Amino acid sequence: MNRWDDIAIITFIACDAVLENLNLGKNFYRYFCKKIESGAKEIVGKLSK
Repeated sequence: MNRWDDIAIITFIACDAVLENLNLGKNFYRYFCKKIESGAKEIVGKLSK
């Protein structure tokens, strides 16, 4: 392998790691938004009784 092959492999691995972290962040965001939304609905339900 030459130098450009090494750079291409390292770039691919780095981009893959960044995309994986973005995907994990998106999943955590969705989870916490749903959690906050359900908590808010519960509080509003208790207050309206």
